[in-house]
Amino acid sequence: MADIVRGVYDTTKKKGENNADSKGSLDFDKLECADTVNSRRSKGRASFVLRKTFLKPIENDLRGQKEKNFYEDFWSGKAPHLGPASIAAEFIPKYFGFEVDTVKQNTFIKLDNLEDPFQKPCVIDLKIGTQTYDEDADNDKIAKQIKKFKYQELLGYRITGMKVYDVHHSEYRLYEKEYGRHLTNLNAGHGLMNFFFNGRSIRIDAIRSIKSKLQNVLCWFENQNVYRFYGHSVLLIYEGNIEEENLGVPTSKADVKLIDFAHCYKSKPEENRKDLGSIKGLKNILKVLESIEQFCDGIEVNTKGS
Repeated sequence: MADIVRGVYDTTKKKGENNADSKGSLDFDKLECADTVNSRRSKGRASFVLRKTFLKPIENDLRGQKEKNFYEDFWSGKAPHLGPASIAAEFIPKYFGFEVDTVKQNTFIKLDNLEDPFQKPCVIDLKIGTQTYDEDADNDKIAKQIKKFKYQELLGYRITGMKVYDVHHSEYRLYEKEYGRHLTNLNAGHGLMNFFFNGRSIRIDAIRSIKSKLQNVLCWFENQNVYRFYGHSVLLIYEGNIEEENLGVPTSKADVKLIDFAHCYKSKPEENRKDLGSIKGLKNILKVLESIEQFCDGIEVNTKGS
């Protein structure tokens, strides 16, 4: 049994009442591995599900500390435009502290399990920003990141993994990182359309629901000048299960979350430094969703007119 040192962070408490440490133990061998897109399980960095929470492994270095600090700063409301009262609380996963595996020396941050509210969650991980290397990266790191997807600067996003529940075959279609890396600026939008195709039709209801939530994310980025992010993602989720009692009409249950904050930097408010890379990526994703919506509307009009 692995001993776990727990850092408890209760998002329901008032400012100053958090970060009380306690000790306990978890048997990691009995925890359920999280079936997420972009899982690091094959690299020995598995994520776990603990009831309704998600244990995400973080690096035991400055990157991990940055991510942990971001969540703690956000949910304590230490920074402007952040905190439970801000619009960003809609799309930043709730943070419940951290767990340290003292045997394997792995640290996990404890977050909301974002897939838990869904029966058949369809999920896509979109790495946003015009550059995925941070401000301290050396030339080798920069070259390595650019090589992964040379259209990142042009598009401001790329697909790094997705899973789609195919109602026709009653199974998931899985897409790994290589799928997104082989797309170009000319067909990246088709990758997004593929995400919303459930084997029978394009889920226009999910597109509309996600588009509305993405606009809130964009609005926040356009109005905050505290943080600059690199290597972060926006996670799009919608319900893949079509209820039979609803006569086969899909519901619009969906969610949008920002994740991965290991490469965030703080600016002084007077510097007024916007995260222009994230803004560009979000705008381009919204443009693609709008074009898919118009495409589907056009098909519907032509069908009715024929």
